[in-house]
Amino acid sequence: VFIRLFLKYLADRGIIRADLSSVVPHYKRRKVLPTTYTPEEISKIEYSINTETDTGKRNLAIIRLATRMGLRSGDIAKLKWEEINFNTGYIKIVQEKTGTPLSLQMPPEVSDALLIHYENLASLPEDGYVFHSMSAPYNRITTSIIRHVVTNGFIDAKIDIAGKKHGPHAFRSSLASSMVNDGASYE
Repeated sequence: VFIRLFLKYLADRGIIRADLSSVVPHYKRRKVLPTTYTPEEISKIEYSINTETDTGKRNLAIIRLATRMGLRSGDIAKLKWEEINFNTGYIKIVQEKTGTPLSLQMPPEVSDALLIHYENLASLPEDGYVFHSMSAPYNRITTSIIRHVVTNGFIDAKIDIAGKKHGPHAFRSSLASSMVNDGASYE
């Protein structure tokens, strides 16, 4: 683009005799398809998490929020207990990226993982956030920690990630793909 504009500029100013901008080929941007993983690969990741540990119980809840509900890592990191209603089975948040309110029904696997994580906590954190680091000073988790949890899930499950994205957003794409394959509308 810049070369064509530069050549056109040179011709318009009379610095060169002919407008050579049309000689430069147009570059078409490649449309990148989102990375997706099969339901079997997702299950393998979930089952590879060692839920005998406190960290594993936390990590399974994080992974299931991403794989089963398609929550973005920023929304998982900022999730508060007050946004989860175990009685109705709904999570109600305002999405960090869009600012749009979102109300989603929790699948039983998500609700169960969150309850196990909740029951595992020695005490309810004063800041109200659901997820915290597992070492002092026990701050709420960051999206970086979530990416680390997800990457370790792929490694532990021995999922081939060569040439594919393997962060939390891949779970969102995978869920959307599975839903469409199961007949859900694009909207």
